[in-house]
Amino acid sequence: MLPWSRFFVRRCARFRWTCSGRAFAALLALTLLPVARVDGAYSGAPSSAESLQGNAIGARVLLIVADDIGAELFDEAIAAGRAPAMAELQSQGVRFTRFWSAPVCSPSRARIESGLDAYRTGNLCGALTHWNSTYAGPSSKWIGEGLPGRRTRRGKWHMTGSAPMPALALRGYDEFSGSHGNLNQQVDPQHVSTNYYSWWKHDTHAPLLHCLTFATNDTFADVSADLDLGIEFIYASPNAIHKPTLPPPPDDEPPGVDYFSTMDVHEQQLQFLQHLDFRIGQVARKALDAGYVVILTADNGTSGAGKGGLHEDGLRTALIICGRGVKQGLVSDRLVQETDLWATIRELRGADFEGATDSLSFTDEFLLEPMRGAPRRDHLTCDVFPTNGVPPTWSNWDRAVRGERYKLIVTPTENELYDLDVDPDEADDLLTHPALTPEQRAALSELRGWLR
Repeated sequence: MLPWSRFFVRRCARFRWTCSGRAFAALLALTLLPVARVDGAYSGAPSSAESLQGNAIGARVLLIVADDIGAELFDEAIAAGRAPAMAELQSQGVRFTRFWSAPVCSPSRARIESGLDAYRTGNLCGALTHWNSTYAGPSSKWIGEGLPGRRTRRGKWHMTGSAPMPALALRGYDEFSGSHGNLNQQVDPQHVSTNYYSWWKHDTHAPLLHCLTFATNDTFADVSADLDLGIEFIYASPNAIHKPTLPPPPDDEPPGVDYFSTMDVHEQQLQFLQHLDFRIGQVARKALDAGYVVILTADNGTSGAGKGGLHEDGLRTALIICGRGVKQGLVSDRLVQETDLWATIRELRGADFEGATDSLSFTDEFLLEPMRGAPRRDHLTCDVFPTNGVPPTWSNWDRAVRGERYKLIVTPTENELYDLDVDPDEADDLLTHPALTPEQRAALSELRGWLR
């Protein structure tokens, strides 16, 4: 794309709220790569072999963190053929099957930004307070701080409650655009009901504006423009599939999807995931063809099906990595948690990462030519607490820890112990048995020792 046309696309992407929905749909069709279709469906045509080869050192990175998609919903959509783009990304890269996010949105985003566990940042549901100021070395920085090249963040912020955000959103980024938080919970200066079609858009280089472009389409239009500019680190966090679920505009959607023709909430979630899959497919294909490493995950489990809790359906989300220098067609059961994205992305981009407090790089697991990486994790941790801005206390702190086989959940009132090898659905709490085996007692002692 010529420099003048890049400028035109970037300006139109930024000021598209002045366009009618149909006019912007036409502009979006011009700015996004054409999408191949076979028998009326997205084909998921592989990227060129050249774009997936080469060394990943210094590779540009596109990180996509979807909203409210647990691993179970992701796998169901893949199996039913309703997420062809994500299925293709999985086949072209590495899928991690034992990856833990946080159980709810805000601490998940704080963990990615800081590389620190939620209790260290003081972030439960929107009040990021401690930042990284109390930590030395790499852990004093946000994920984008010190990364070579340009860095943008697009989509939902959702880390500072109702507090002003522009200056905070620029920590580690050259530009931010998107919503302050959930579209059904926005602080609306005009007291107008907000949703995917009518919401308030923050932009670090423009005034707060009432945006009438469907929010997911808006986020990925910004991402597409960033890809045209070759931005070195792009962090995209679309609002979908978080409520309020609404059918997207019919223009430029995958054919054959009758959005929200049913009142069944689960089916609506699957249909909304189809819309998200279509948009992810467009930008991911563009990124892969340009030699990016693409990282796709979600912030927590599915709403109504585990979100908010410390069982596997609340913590386990899909993690897929593909692109330049990445192995293809691999399924990994390595223990990885959300904080590890911080060190991994910083290593890929050539920034300091070693010695971080809660983050371990796992590049050695997915790269064809391993970088330094870090020691393998022997356990995962996560926590939930009801206070914002202050550390949790023993009376309000729910925590989970797992090793290769066993998992412990600790709350102020009870403990639960599970053998995930034989009981992946966590239906049989071993602590309700008359006695533990010697192996189970040893595992319980080890798990308790890992809890801080």
